[in-house]
Amino acid sequence: ADLLSRFERSAGDEPRLDGHYVAACGDVGRRRLSLFRDPGGAEQLYFVRVGGLLLFSSCVKPLLAHAAVPRAVCADTILEYALYGVVAFGDATPFEGIREVLPGHRLDVSDEGFVQRWHWGALLTSAEGDPGDLAGQLWERLRGGVRSALGGDSEAAVSLSGGIDSSAVAAALVEELGPERVHAFTYEFVDSPIQSEVPSARAVCRHLGIRRHTVKRISFEENLEALPEAIWMQERACSWGVAGVELLMARAVASHGHRKYFSGFGIGGHLHYWQELADVLSVRPAAEMFYAYWRMAAPSPYKTRWRLISRLHPALAPLILTSPLHGLLALSVLRHNDLIDGLAGFCPRSAGPLIEELASRPRVREAVAQLRGQPLAAQLQFHDFVHLSSYVDRGRRDKISRLAGVMKISPFLFPSCLPLTVMPPRTAFSFWDSRRRLRPGKLFLQEAMKEKLPDETVRRGKLWGVVPIPRAWVLPTLQRLAPQVASSMEQLRPLFGEDWDLLRRQPMHDLTLLAL
Repeated sequence: ADLLSRFERSAGDEPRLDGHYVAACGDVGRRRLSLFRDPGGAEQLYFVRVGGLLLFSSCVKPLLAHAAVPRAVCADTILEYALYGVVAFGDATPFEGIREVLPGHRLDVSDEGFVQRWHWGALLTSAEGDPGDLAGQLWERLRGGVRSALGGDSEAAVSLSGGIDSSAVAAALVEELGPERVHAFTYEFVDSPIQSEVPSARAVCRHLGIRRHTVKRISFEENLEALPEAIWMQERACSWGVAGVELLMARAVASHGHRKYFSGFGIGGHLHYWQELADVLSVRPAAEMFYAYWRMAAPSPYKTRWRLISRLHPALAPLILTSPLHGLLALSVLRHNDLIDGLAGFCPRSAGPLIEELASRPRVREAVAQLRGQPLAAQLQFHDFVHLSSYVDRGRRDKISRLAGVMKISPFLFPSCLPLTVMPPRTAFSFWDSRRRLRPGKLFLQEAMKEKLPDETVRRGKLWGVVPIPRAWVLPTLQRLAPQVASSMEQLRPLFGEDWDLLRRQPMHDLTLLAL
């Protein structure tokens, strides 16, 4: 009822609400329907048209259960999905005929047809101003988002790693409710050589006065057992490593009587990289130098020397090194803006033919053409943002929690926070300034939390060996899953035709998880 009243109070027919949501608004008199998805993209919204009938759902499975919807794989997207775990251009999905309302978009349906469009105006605009003032704004917006998400709740649960992001959310909850009404949850892996985050989380709890702190210990076998169900829930094979952990944590939170819990997810992304890259490519001599540099790095982009060079300046990271998906995104946009002639030489030799094939598809050309004429940085940032390329796990992970009975809330992904958490600030740094490498939002958050969190928490980097599961567990997990999906793997082979052998050699995305 509260959501409906807020929609009614919105100006005109452009409701823009803070928080995580998908919504459908119908006007029977005018025979119109509008579907909305919030910019953070924490929940999915799918639709399919069957004759004069429009079906829509936040899950794919109910649509596939309808007798008129074909249970078939989309030939145009399955290769892209197998390589990257997401569809990087357009609103298609891996399922034939089923499309997706993209984050921050609305789908308007009438007797004349339907059209999907971005409806958040200039939301993806960098904040401008003094860094100290912007840091204060981020803290106030975080508190406002927490307050809104709490509603009338008198207590809250928070996922706490001890890093600055989740600790900031915990601090905001403490200011709103008091430390005695905040329950922190942290996980650690059993029999793993990697460093546990529990000591850092405990230090934050002591600093904030949080006394209820539950540590969920996760074993290899427990995670392996949870993984198939978690992937079934999230309906995606991407971010598979954390899927089992997400399900186990959601159950732990629910077992203590909580029906929602907060996370610090949402600070960062790669939108700053696209700005840095576009700035360099705007100078033609520099652009030609970078193209030559990327071709030189392409045969072995993961070697240590390229990682060291990329520390000098963010744009010095070879395209394929930032992530294989970002390589496809950038090369496709550059090619269809006539900035490069082709993709040859920009990718590892084994992946080159596959990426060339994907980038040449009409769906990709059409998606890029819709933004031609805008600045290069804006094109790259928009495609990255609305296809979750920087956060390929945000909606997938949150869906697991919801289906397990717990609403996961990430205030940093609320529209009110996004300009300060994902967009690069309009702050002038020297070319070599190390702050250029800080992901968006980190600079402001560190400034905002100086007096509110322990110094070691503010300065602490992420323990990437913990994310999403211990690296030592990855290969054994795939080996244990392989026999369970052997028949499904055989069903996949015909879908890819001549690309199958090339696909099997790619390190980007393991087909075992796609089969699962």
